[in-house]
Amino acid sequence: MFKKNRYYSLQEIAGETYLLPYGQSLVERRHGFALGETGLYLWEKLDHCQNKTELIEYLTKEKGVRYDAAKDDVDNFIDQLVKYRVITYEKKTEKTPCMVLNIANITVGLYGDPVYFYRDELASFESRKERIDISFTVSESFPEFISSTVLIRAADLIVEENNECFILRYPKQKYINEIRFTRDGKKATAYVKETGNDTDRMLIGDVLHNALRIFFLYYARAKGYYAIESASIFYKDKAWLFSGPPRSGKTTHVELWKKLYGVECLNGEINLIVVEGKNAYVYGTPWCGASRTYTTKTCDLGGIIFLKKDEIDRVDELDQAAKEIMIAQRMISPCWNEKMLEENLEFASSLKNLVLVCLHRCTMNFTAVGVIKQRIDESKYEYQQPQYD
Repeated sequence: MFKKNRYYSLQEIAGETYLLPYGQSLVERRHGFALGETGLYLWEKLDHCQNKTELIEYLTKEKGVRYDAAKDDVDNFIDQLVKYRVITYEKKTEKTPCMVLNIANITVGLYGDPVYFYRDELASFESRKERIDISFTVSESFPEFISSTVLIRAADLIVEENNECFILRYPKQKYINEIRFTRDGKKATAYVKETGNDTDRMLIGDVLHNALRIFFLYYARAKGYYAIESASIFYKDKAWLFSGPPRSGKTTHVELWKKLYGVECLNGEINLIVVEGKNAYVYGTPWCGASRTYTTKTCDLGGIIFLKKDEIDRVDELDQAAKEIMIAQRMISPCWNEKMLEENLEFASSLKNLVLVCLHRCTMNFTAVGVIKQRIDESKYEYQQPQYD
């Protein structure tokens, strides 16, 4: 379907009709056009037509133009306006997604060229569910300009918002114009530049994978799921999260557990947590960083161990405030405004007394694992739920 750039205006000058840029289009140095009789006719018909075929039919039936001439006129007119972003022309999105994912019981429909979503991690979460909670469409077009306010500005990512949507911009990515998702998190569209090179498309896919994480976590938080940046293991039927700032030794610590005790590594970067009553659960996600370690499992959460490099190995117990703050600081669910911060803190408060939360001052040696393992083994008596007959 056709969508006109609102920053263009029809103006009559000395008996001739022109399509002239103003406002944002003028700032962007967009082209102006003189419209002849046929061009003006087609411009007015754009509001009533869904595609080129309908425009051609109007020309042949109402103007008596031969089909081949009408087709050339329409092709040249539409292609020129699309090229200079006077209009956008989006083909109808296929109703059937190229892939459906099930992550933490949230279904995500992916629409567009499958090469954009070609990742082993996503394939592992593929589902046959028909109900779609979130749709993510890749469109090879340029979006119409909308005014917005910057929330976050970093070298690699800018987050903006307006009354209708959030906008993700990637300044260093030449093939991605922007990514928009609605404020309810249910619909996202990535506007990418056309490229016939599958290698470029797979590189675009890496950025789309990151964007999918951002708006998935935005939607998930509304459902009570919050993400903590952490590496995790499966030990004694529970998931244990190791978290801390970069270079605090999360990956090294998990690898030491694996070598010493043969435990399963669940995820190397992001773990999704939900609190239900007096229990906390960890859901697997396809976002695992360079570790490429991920799981589709859902596990009981045993605890969160914060790591800090030290010359000796010891475990520090934390007071209530420290637990809450440390959990909130390692959460990567979107925290773009004060309300989101308050919600993150509320979640951290509900979690802090359900599982073990402690600080492990540690070396990068095998002895570090033995010290924290002893503390974990003791915790099963502290956080065991009472049994009733």
